[in-house]
Amino acid sequence: MKLSICTPTWNRESFLRLSLKQTLLQIDADQLWDRVEVCISDNGSTDNTVETIEILKVQHPRVQIQQNRFQTNQGYSKNMDAAIRSANGEYVFLNGDDDTFRAAGVRDLLQQCEWITQSVVFVNNLRNGNGSLDQSTLDANESLDFPNVTTALLAIGPFHPTFIGNFILRRQAYLDHFDERLIKSIYPHTAIVFEILRDSQVNFRNFTCINVDDSDRHIGDCSARGTAVDAARVQTEGHLLTLDNKATVFQFYKLFLRSVPRAILNQRTGKCPKAGGRYASLSFGNLCNVYRGSRLAQIVVVNLWLIASFAPKSLLRRVLK
Repeated sequence: MKLSICTPTWNRESFLRLSLKQTLLQIDADQLWDRVEVCISDNGSTDNTVETIEILKVQHPRVQIQQNRFQTNQGYSKNMDAAIRSANGEYVFLNGDDDTFRAAGVRDLLQQCEWITQSVVFVNNLRNGNGSLDQSTLDANESLDFPNVTTALLAIGPFHPTFIGNFILRRQAYLDHFDERLIKSIYPHTAIVFEILRDSQVNFRNFTCINVDDSDRHIGDCSARGTAVDAARVQTEGHLLTLDNKATVFQFYKLFLRSVPRAILNQRTGKCPKAGGRYASLSFGNLCNVYRGSRLAQIVVVNLWLIASFAPKSLLRRVLK
């Protein structure tokens, strides 16, 4: 098996039905049964997810579908890991349960896997801003090599690898670099990709195969906390601590620091419940540790923490509107 399309899901039967049906139809149409499989991990859904998968399996009997189901919700990270571990393919493509393949997208993705020699290849299914590269000027499928992760993300955007559909991954490399502590993050895929790419060249290909639906994200009001703490920590531990150029480090941190006041406000107003641990806590000490790659960033985060923690909530709402 060359390719495993892995989808973690939870209580989004209507999205999953559309996405999964599109995938299965393409595999059947191009007769890719011995080259492409589908892997689904259900995080204890209480809607009609189980029944929908069973119906589609009957309708597409030749497609290999691997399933995992948790009895209760284990969190996104463990669900994603279970989807990958159920796979048999040499390469893994993580696909959101609300994202659908473009016409011939599965076949095109498989063709990409035929030429890959790296353990990770960044693709371009969701553009993330704040990069220096104007991707619209690139030809379709144009390939670029960067000397390391930092250089790549300065070009294509620091948030690029946080989207699960923005890379193709060698399954064995994932297993070899897996660390249980990374599963505590809400960006385990990003953290593991950084581990694989440590001290390695990074390949980016201007390749798109899915249509992204951003209309319903589970993280909601906790998105700011995820950016301010977890995304920043993943970048810190993944590659920023190795940089001597503190100006470059702060260039990354600026994007994450912007989310600190909103994250604290959402916590103070109850929109995002208070959480502990190194991947979620908005405590003073944890934030200083998260931004430890830059003394300037630590000074900024201390001031942001003080202002957001003690300023009137009404004033914060007006400023952050």
